Amino acid sequence: MQRSIQKYRDDHDAFLLLVSHGALGSFNPWEIADSLADEPMAEALADVAAEFQDVCEEYAEAVFTPEFLQFVQSPTTPIS
Repeated sequence: MQRSIQKYRDDHDAFLLLVSHGALGSFNPWEIADSLADEPMAEALADVAAEFQDVCEEYAEAVFTPEFLQFVQSPTTPIS
């Protein structure tokens, strides 16, 4: 009886090792983990890219607007 229990336990442990670390039939745990990780990563990258774009636009506006306003508002000197 003890051997039967030990054999069942060994078989079960081998099954768990196989299922948790490798594909078994159409079930692939790593594919599921990858797909679950891809969506949050893509969302995070999109958020960071959008924020970076906003910062770049604000910086460009802050630099160029005063330069062009200064050029437009400067008095023109008549050419003699």
